[in-house]
Amino acid sequence: MIQHMGKGARRTCVCFVSSIMICLGSASPAWAQDDLEGSGDLIRQDFSDCGNSNVPADPTRDGGNISITQTPAGATTATVEVTRGTPNTTYDFYWKCQRQLGSIRTDGNGFGQGHFEFQAPPNQILTFDMYPDGAPAGNKFQSTPIPLNYEGFGPLIRQDFSDCGNSNVSGADPSRIGGNAIALQTAAGATTVNMSLLAGTPNTSYNVYWKCHNQIGTIRTGADGTGSGSFSLQTTPGTVLTFDIYPTGAPAGNKFQSVRLLPAPAH
Repeated sequence: MIQHMGKGARRTCVCFVSSIMICLGSASPAWAQDDLEGSGDLIRQDFSDCGNSNVPADPTRDGGNISITQTPAGATTATVEVTRGTPNTTYDFYWKCQRQLGSIRTDGNGFGQGHFEFQAPPNQILTFDMYPDGAPAGNKFQSTPIPLNYEGFGPLIRQDFSDCGNSNVSGADPSRIGGNAIALQTAAGATTVNMSLLAGTPNTSYNVYWKCHNQIGTIRTGADGTGSGSFSLQTTPGTVLTFDIYPTGAPAGNKFQSVRLLPAPAH
């Protein structure tokens, strides 16, 4: 998590569960983003569980999108855009398995917008659903699960394969989160990546790769399956970074992929 040292503090520390700490001296560190952000799709689907665990990102059924911002205290804003709803229809919008947040009225083209403010537990995965009064079959939408992460910080996911951009790697399933990574980058592209494995195989060496580029180092886990490492590399400023981590031989079931990371400015 990212902790601030109070009003007027001159140092900001990034603390990992595995006891990595990076302290950067700055009166107002630009990279220490106060708000969490996340986004998801509205998928035309009649039913799912409270976690929307079977709701995929399916462009053929995509009916809109949701953007979330959240303060460290849990003050949450959901901005909703409906792009393929039923024309001239009022949709009730729900924080899934919690309560109705309001309504969205579509126009003659099926477009509509809504802006909702509510209090939610900080840094949890959020889900939503939306449907007209009476919940008619075929005209209901479920959101993809929306994880909230700090800029430059995200989880490592136990997953065997993905493309170079890790486009299908998501932190929506907490049971597959096996660690975390933070990326800091100077204006010249000098980049530091700090990784913590929290659920690795005990006493194992994991090779760490900048995805589709080169190996940047290794992490050795201890008897409890945890380990950490700090890696330096040169990248193009502003480029999204992805990583994968696995032992030699790439055994199935023991590989981790990072979510997409946009490095935060280092000072």
